[in-house]
Amino acid sequence: SLVTYSGGDITTGPITITADDDSYASAYLDIDASGSLTVDGNILLSANASASGTSEMQAYAFADIDAVGDIYLDGDVTIEAIARNSIGKWARTDAYLLATAGGDLTITGNTLVSADATILSSPSGYSAATAYASAYADLDDSWSVAMSLGPVTVEAIAINSADFGDNAIASANLYANANSGNLIITGPVNVTADATFNGNASAATSGFFAYANAAALASAYAELGALKDIAITGDV
Repeated sequence: SLVTYSGGDITTGPITITADDDSYASAYLDIDASGSLTVDGNILLSANASASGTSEMQAYAFADIDAVGDIYLDGDVTIEAIARNSIGKWARTDAYLLATAGGDLTITGNTLVSADATILSSPSGYSAATAYASAYADLDDSWSVAMSLGPVTVEAIAINSADFGDNAIASANLYANANSGNLIITGPVNVTADATFNGNASAATSGFFAYANAAALASAYAELGALKDIAITGDV
């Protein structure tokens, strides 16, 4: 964590936080400036959980960036969570980016928030394997002339190929609100959720009835707001 008090500014170079494990990986960044924040370089948070035979697997990447004054991020911002379970009951990924500026919010490079969860197969006798991926970005400023961003991508991918699986669930959400000025995005905005179920549906019995359930659910949502104008150079 980076924290200042009494109006203190924070200035730093590139930030890289990575976590790798076979069952649970967590990468976390917390910045709270009571003045302004400047990052000269890229920000990378990467959580990667990959293994075979791990029953439950989770990768979690979370960035909470706050400043009372301006936030100026001079580079790319990448928040990624990846879980690949070769034989397991579930794989879950959560990737979050929260950035709130009391003044201007500027990101000069690409913003990528990505969650990727994959199950290739489930243990013998288990019938409820689930792949879940959630990517979420919330960008806010206030008392500013403009929020200025480069290309923005928020993506969630859930793939379930288990022999007897239940669900593949993917959710991607983007909120960008310039609460007192213009919203300027130089480049495309992509918010995508992809849920794929390739395996066999899990089967169950109830009384004299047998049934099989499986679902692939995907949800993508983008909200872009400004008190004044919105200008986007690229596709949405």
